[in-house]
Amino acid sequence: MAGNVYTGIDIGSESVKFVTARRGKGGKLQILNAGSASIGDLASLPDGETRSEGIAAILKGLMVDRRTRIRKAYTCVSGKKVITRYAHVPPMPPKRLEKVMAFEIDNEAPGDEEVAADFKLLDLPNKDAEFTILVGMAKEEAIEGQRKTFDAVGIKMEDVTLGSLPLFHSFIYSKRAELDSMKAPWAVVDIGAERMEMIVLYGRKLYFARSQAPGGNVFTEAIRQELRIPLEAAEKIKRKRGRIGDVQPPADDSVPLIPMDDSPADDDVRIIPIVSNPDDEDTALGFADDKEMIQEIADNPPSAARPQGDDPVRRALETSAHSFINSIRSCLRFFKVQTKLQNVDITRIYITGGGANLPGLARHIQRRLRIETLEFDPLENVDYSAVDPAGKEMLEADPFAFATALGLVAGRAFDSSMDMSLLPKADKERQEFMKRSVYGWAAAAAFTISIVAMAAGSYTSTRKLDRFTTTEQKTLITRAQSKETQLKNLQDKNADLAAKVARLGELALESRTYLAAISVLKGKTQTYEFPRDVTLSQLRTYSNTNPPAPKTREGKANKYGQRALISEKPKVLTVAGSVSDTAGAPQARKVVRGLIDYLKDVEGPLGRKIFKQATPEYAEERNFRIKFVLNEE
Repeated sequence: MAGNVYTGIDIGSESVKFVTARRGKGGKLQILNAGSASIGDLASLPDGETRSEGIAAILKGLMVDRRTRIRKAYTCVSGKKVITRYAHVPPMPPKRLEKVMAFEIDNEAPGDEEVAADFKLLDLPNKDAEFTILVGMAKEEAIEGQRKTFDAVGIKMEDVTLGSLPLFHSFIYSKRAELDSMKAPWAVVDIGAERMEMIVLYGRKLYFARSQAPGGNVFTEAIRQELRIPLEAAEKIKRKRGRIGDVQPPADDSVPLIPMDDSPADDDVRIIPIVSNPDDEDTALGFADDKEMIQEIADNPPSAARPQGDDPVRRALETSAHSFINSIRSCLRFFKVQTKLQNVDITRIYITGGGANLPGLARHIQRRLRIETLEFDPLENVDYSAVDPAGKEMLEADPFAFATALGLVAGRAFDSSMDMSLLPKADKERQEFMKRSVYGWAAAAAFTISIVAMAAGSYTSTRKLDRFTTTEQKTLITRAQSKETQLKNLQDKNADLAAKVARLGELALESRTYLAAISVLKGKTQTYEFPRDVTLSQLRTYSNTNPPAPKTREGKANKYGQRALISEKPKVLTVAGSVSDTAGAPQARKVVRGLIDYLKDVEGPLGRKIFKQATPEYAEERNFRIKFVLNEE
């Protein structure tokens, strides 16, 4: 039977990708829809409201183009937005570990900024008697920026995780048949535009995760500098005819499976062929269909005449590949230092992501690091037969680019224990409260049903025994009645518990109502545009002046039969502000009255009006204060 449907959205530095999938029959991941769209000029903008709004518009257009509606989705943050740390602590109970890590996170947090954080205990083969903890942190400001993008499109952000973990989930799903035969750890590198995500794993265990610069743009920048052309033209040349080294190696080349080190290669080192399909129409400066661009480059040579056969594009790519590979080498060394696995060697590297499309890159990494290097296709072992032809074409055109989006859904569909939530602390507490409330209601309902069934059974049995009364039977009946009294007491206690649970539900409902009211007053609804002439200066969920008289009700009686009076505070929302000087006094009053009339008719999440009444108070002609009483019906 098919499982739940999940959607993963990967907002990269140059494009937005999404995948909607579920766990299909036979335990196979089944893609239902997928899409990708470039963010264009937004890639050069810093994080902020303009970029967020632009990406939201692109994501909305992508949903329309792919004829889908996404109500909730999972996403991730990476690169400069997150901080990863490795902590080493002595073995300790889980509760104490949580306190220790909370202290560590507070110490590592940048400045006075609020951070969202989570940690995971890594199962490493360390001989030292200590735990190795992976800690992920992100500024709450960055998380909220991502949430605003989702909210603008009407998508609920279910969770946000560390950018390296979806790569882990995608890989262990696609390569699950090979993981059990591993003899040593493997590394997987997702080459994005600006950064690369690297993980090291052994079997189904994560050993290491890191985000590090540079990404695939280092190759584009090298072409741009070498040819002195615009970056957009350099990217086009890279995609059209970029390659590193001889893409088609000699037939007798092969590779040694030896550990990474700095020693020179031996004479008997052989390289495993990594076959690609270069275009037969390749020329000295580009493909035949690139004539206009080639002519532009030829008319504006970047330097003096070059020797015949010298290819500036290939030279630029190979030069930048050295620094890129050195970054991978540095990351692998950092893995050994942070995990204290100095004697553990990586025997295989997989590359994926948009940067993995560069022909010859895998083989060049293999030559330099002397570690077998292969390309990782995240669509391997994935069923996408249900996707429409346009979606299939998009997936097959660049499967590497969907590694992160696929990992976001694979981690949920297959219940991976290796996940981290970077939601702000308030969101996590709210989720935990709602989860406990649901469990409490279910437990109370089950307990009530069992008590009622037991009482009904006892009563029926007593009536039957009355027909065959004997002295011994009467004694048994008396004992049964005593038990029935005990059950009645338990039932009363359960009723009290059920009342408390119901009160928790009321509190949760009141909280949702307050949030809906505040959302309306801050102009966050799509149906209401806040008057431009009005400026809010105060928004409080209580009243400082002339509050309505508090209501009182009798509480439950104590063991002496006494009942206490419980005071219920009025549920009042106060809004204060002013109307700009450009409007006259009559116009100001008209604007405020229009605001009041609209807000009195706004409906909340349960379809009822949020505000019961509104009382305007004027300090001056243009200043106002409105007191709204929440609807408690």
